[in-house]
Amino acid sequence: MFNIMSIITVLLVALGLGLSIALHELGHMLPAKAFKVPVPEYMIGFGPKIWSKTIGETEYGVKWVWLGGGTQISGMYPPKPEGYVDKGPFKEIIAESREESLAEIPAGQEYRAFYNIAWYKKICVMAGGIFTNLLLAFIFFAIAFCGLGAMTPNNSIGNVTKCMAGTVCEQTMNTGADISTLTLKDGVSPAELASLQSGDVFQSINNTKVTTFAEVQGAINDSKGKQISATVLRDGKEVTVTVSPVGVDENGAIASNASNISRYVLGFTPGTERQYMSLAQSAEMTVQQVGLTLQIIPQLPVKLYESVASLFTGERRGSGSLLSIIGVGQIAVESANQADTSNLAYILLTLIGSLNVALFSFNLIPLLPLDGGHVVNALYEGAKGLIYRIRGKGKPAPSDVARTLPIAIICGGLLILMMVVTVLVDIVNPVKL
Repeated sequence: MFNIMSIITVLLVALGLGLSIALHELGHMLPAKAFKVPVPEYMIGFGPKIWSKTIGETEYGVKWVWLGGGTQISGMYPPKPEGYVDKGPFKEIIAESREESLAEIPAGQEYRAFYNIAWYKKICVMAGGIFTNLLLAFIFFAIAFCGLGAMTPNNSIGNVTKCMAGTVCEQTMNTGADISTLTLKDGVSPAELASLQSGDVFQSINNTKVTTFAEVQGAINDSKGKQISATVLRDGKEVTVTVSPVGVDENGAIASNASNISRYVLGFTPGTERQYMSLAQSAEMTVQQVGLTLQIIPQLPVKLYESVASLFTGERRGSGSLLSIIGVGQIAVESANQADTSNLAYILLTLIGSLNVALFSFNLIPLLPLDGGHVVNALYEGAKGLIYRIRGKGKPAPSDVARTLPIAIICGGLLILMMVVTVLVDIVNPVKL
């Protein structure tokens, strides 16, 4: 349901994203200015300008579409090497890019051009934006985990899932019909069949004491689908039920066969309690998040294919699916609608922290037009300069980055295509929490 809280949530996510982009670009601009490189433009967003003002030699402004931004740095492409002839289908684009880059440099100040600064200064400029996002992730997570406290699952039941996703039970429930005559085979959750209730606190499973959600989850998973005996505390009294866990795939749907089973579940969401972390624990959580995100990057082609396939199959998308900014907004709204007001700030802070982790990780990809591509080129220049000094050949000419424009154009096109596809998938088949 889209209500006032949903509108506030979307606006806050947009504000958080805009702030993250603004500071990312600031991470490029400040080192560039520190090294005296001309910066003609600093813009947040794409499309038509909302507002701009020129201060010194830089025009600062905001544009309508907050899905990116740009810091224009003069002299990104050096002059064409003497005697070199541009070839191929992109030769005109390469030539025009060189001309535009050189035209940005104030007359008589070629020494200030980006291509003329030392390789390690280039790394500072291009990596500045990347590591700004990492710093922001640490800050947002620290405020959430240390200041507000992490909502951590415990050994109680928060909500019982009546029907497993994508089953006859769910279809029946959506019509408003009574599901009390349906069975586990029809998709009624084991927790619902066992009459487990919200607020029940697990005491033991198969006579083994459980005090944490991890222990409850482990005992359920270890059953491999066999019937278990669970004792819960309900209204001050112990109640024992027998229940058979069901195997689900990685998307949370009932597995079609044994080979697709990812885990075994009863069909409930755990209760939570607020726990505060130390700064060290928060930093560790941030590093773990970065590691998980970096693991996903090589899987992007497969994840994109799965997203497109879901358009035709209607298959439920899991939490590991690729998301566009539309999908992020949908999850933010759904989370806000399910949470009370006291948890909304926590949800938004961790979501924006995760966005910054994604921006950091994605920009590490060593391909142009991403920042990582420019960092790799600077490292190449540094290695080349070292070899020249060892061989007594003096200082080499700046790397002719313009020649890599075909790669940048292709990669940029693929990134735009991925963005368009993920937006379409998020609209047609959104991820459900």
